Amino acid sequence: MVVLSLISAAASLPEESWYSVLYGGGTRGRYALPETAPFCMLTAIMHHPFFVYGTLKPGEPNYARFLAGRTRGEEPASLSGAALYSAGSYPYLVAEPDLAAPDERVDGTIISVADDDYAIILAQLDGLEGYTEGGTANLYERLLVTVDTAAGPCVAWVYVAGTENLARIRAGDLPKVPDGNWQSDPAALRYWSTQ
Repeated sequence: MVVLSLISAAASLPEESWYSVLYGGGTRGRYALPETAPFCMLTAIMHHPFFVYGTLKPGEPNYARFLAGRTRGEEPASLSGAALYSAGSYPYLVAEPDLAAPDERVDGTIISVADDDYAIILAQLDGLEGYTEGGTANLYERLLVTVDTAAGPCVAWVYVAGTENLARIRAGDLPKVPDGNWQSDPAALRYWSTQ
C-alpha cells in the first residue's frame, strides 16, 4: 500500500519533484538519485535493478550460476567516476575520488529480475558478495547508484568494495583494471568452476 501511495503522490507532481517525494529529499552526491529519472524511480520503488560489472555480467561465470534464465531485462550501462581493482578472480568497484578519476568509468550491464524471484536473487547476490545489511566487515557494500544507459540514467544497486578492501586497494595490494571493463582470465574461470 505504501508503494501505491508513493506512486500516486509522485504521479501528481512535476518531474523534478519526484526525488523528494519518493526518497525524502536530502543531499545529492555521487551515490544519490537524480531528480530527472521518473521511469527508473518507479521501477526502483518496486525492485531496483542491479548494475553488474564483474563475474555477474552476461558471459561471466557467476551470471551462469545466479542469473541465467532468471532475468527479465539486460542492458549495457556504465558508471562514471568509478574504477575497478582486481582481486584475481573478481573485481572491486570503487568511486572514491582518491581511487577513481572523474573521467574514468566502469562498463557493465543493468539486470532486471522478475518480481517473483527478486527477494531470492537479492539474498543470493548479497551472499555471494559477502554483504550483510548493517554489517561492519562486509566484503562488498550494496549501494544505489545512477548509471548511464542508452535510454538515459537509471538507478540501480551496485556492490562496491567494503572498508577492508578499500584499505587493501589504498595500500597498493590490488591492481587497477586499466579500462574499467572486467573479463575473467583462465585462472579466474578455473577458480569459479570449483565454487
